[in-house]
Amino acid sequence: MLNNKLNILIVDDELNAREFLQKLILRHFSNLLSKVATASNVQTAKDYLFEENFDLVFLDIQLGKENGFDLLKLFGNRNFKVVFTTAHKEFALEAIKESAFDYLLKPINYIDLLDVFKKIEQLKIKDDLLDKLMLLNTKLSPLNTEFSKIAFPTKEGMRLVHLSDIIYCEACGSYSDVVLSNSTKITVTKPLKYFEDVLPEKLFFRCHKSYFVNLNYASEYNDLSKQVILNPGIEIPVSVRKKEAFIHAITRK
Repeated sequence: MLNNKLNILIVDDELNAREFLQKLILRHFSNLLSKVATASNVQTAKDYLFEENFDLVFLDIQLGKENGFDLLKLFGNRNFKVVFTTAHKEFALEAIKESAFDYLLKPINYIDLLDVFKKIEQLKIKDDLLDKLMLLNTKLSPLNTEFSKIAFPTKEGMRLVHLSDIIYCEACGSYSDVVLSNSTKITVTKPLKYFEDVLPEKLFFRCHKSYFVNLNYASEYNDLSKQVILNPGIEIPVSVRKKEAFIHAITRK
């Protein structure tokens, strides 16, 4: 988390419950926040989590005909913390099995909420330090040379990669896949937005919500199919709203 502020998502099918928790968080913890978004169902929550980097998700267990566990099944690997919220104690054991960061019984009160924010801040300090060290390593590395490297966090630890070896990065749920020139792939425990912070913008461009490409590998742009061809023959979509900026990026190289 390069941003010192928290991105929070509240998922609850009851409007009053969403608004109450949102107001409680904003009233008491606004100095810690970057954004507090809300969703009323699994589909909306999924769209948020695939598009943006959230640190903490307050997740109601009962969501109409669906439930919070249905949402988590869509994210085999997740880099956001989950706090289950429910009025029913019997869900506590199942929530714990889903590796919940915390569990709150409704009606939620300030004291219980404060405990959650104390825990998340303690973890955030550690994550921020690791991210800053990796970003510093990238900043200090001489760009545009074959010796320039970056450290990516993986499930096993960290992986050092030459910038020139990265062909493209692809969103994979709340994680990302980094495809290298030797045809190998690294699963990085960060969403795609993370790469926009740590990779040099003169070399890399986010041409689509799911793709971040190394412009040095771009060999052709097909305006009919709205695709960029990366050596060796990899076809990557370019979104309509990114087309103009992408063409500018490849022609200024």
